[in-house]
Amino acid sequence: MASDWMNIEEAAEHLRCPVETVKEMVNKKEIPFSKLADDPRFFKKRLDDWLLNMETSPKTKRNNKGILDKVEYNQDLVEQTVERSGLEVEQKQKYFNLKADRVRAQIHPPNPKSSRKPGGIELVIPEVDDKAPQCKILQNISIKDLYGNWRANNGWLTGDGTRYTFRPAAAYHILEEMATKPNHQGWKEVEALLEYAKSKSYKDTVMIYRSDPDLKFFRNCEEEDLQVLVEILTKTKRGNERISEFLTNCDLYKKYYPDHRQYWHLIAAELQTFGAHSFATYVIRGGKGVLYKQILIDVCKKLKVKYDKNDPVKNIETSLLAKILTDSMKKMDSKEIKQLVEKMGLPTTRFTKQGVTIALQTLIKQGGFNSYKIALIVANGVAKKVIGRGLPFVVNTAITKWMARFAGPIGWGISGLWVASDLMGPSYRVTIPSVIQVAYMRSKMNESE
Repeated sequence: MASDWMNIEEAAEHLRCPVETVKEMVNKKEIPFSKLADDPRFFKKRLDDWLLNMETSPKTKRNNKGILDKVEYNQDLVEQTVERSGLEVEQKQKYFNLKADRVRAQIHPPNPKSSRKPGGIELVIPEVDDKAPQCKILQNISIKDLYGNWRANNGWLTGDGTRYTFRPAAAYHILEEMATKPNHQGWKEVEALLEYAKSKSYKDTVMIYRSDPDLKFFRNCEEEDLQVLVEILTKTKRGNERISEFLTNCDLYKKYYPDHRQYWHLIAAELQTFGAHSFATYVIRGGKGVLYKQILIDVCKKLKVKYDKNDPVKNIETSLLAKILTDSMKKMDSKEIKQLVEKMGLPTTRFTKQGVTIALQTLIKQGGFNSYKIALIVANGVAKKVIGRGLPFVVNTAITKWMARFAGPIGWGISGLWVASDLMGPSYRVTIPSVIQVAYMRSKMNESE
């Protein structure tokens, strides 16, 4: 009898979409599924009901792009607002940034379907608190009612780092009638709001997350894996907070800790910031960090890892992890090497460091020892050395034995890296173990797909 349960390939065929699409929805928990031996299974009726609930009538389907194309600015209002702000202006598609060292406010076109009076413009101020000026003439509006660049609005509202702020914003409607009345009382409220925005020091948000395709997967990582990365980024080997870290001073961190996925972008920004220190260009970049691939390549260069810069990040990460794994065997004695060969079933009769290294490299190339196991063993050894404990997870007995065999040698190897990193620059004490943890997290997510 045909079963109502489907595997991921059958579910993709049933939904008539690519397998990769279903995998992504599973990772984001956007689709109903169960797990059997860590593999997703889909019940046909539940899948059909889920899909039917997503049905959208063609008559009510919104076309944001079409709406945006019809939106027009009142140029007089825009020019007066810019002039009164005293800030430089940068147009970004359907909205304007008012900025100095960072974005202080935005000007958006009005929502043509709003119940408010037509015309005017919308002024958006980030990171508003209870000290913000109270407005009697300007109308407070909801962020979701803004029209302009939707991703910017969503970034300001939810804190995903799309723009330059990580907190909710407040928006105000500047009346069209003010365009022809330079002395209108509403302009005093505009100027007060702009002065308030310019006075914000942002001392606890000096990090600016740069949109990075290689770090966006953080939002779907498990909390315990993010916790390890957070500890690497924020604590010294003695458990004290690093003087140079910013993450723990951020309001979102204080509000949601330890729910790290609420501020995954700040964790990514912290790593990018330390990477910028590695490049000694943080000040020049105006507080912005560097993209993860640059950090990864920089670490590989320092550790003399052979890699192809044109390869995907996951391939470069595997090369880095394999190098650390094979180098760690130089710290083993002959008895440990023989035990390692027997426990791992390595294809060699040469119980020498060189023989085991060649055998292990051969397995890696052939796929007999996949990247997840490499990442698991290396990251576990690094975590024990850096934060004083191994990775918080349960794995099968065979992998546990491999991890135990390698934990000591990898710890010794990492100690050697610390000596070298002190000579290279203190930021490598952060970027080296951070990159190893990120590589493990990515490999773990790929393994679960």
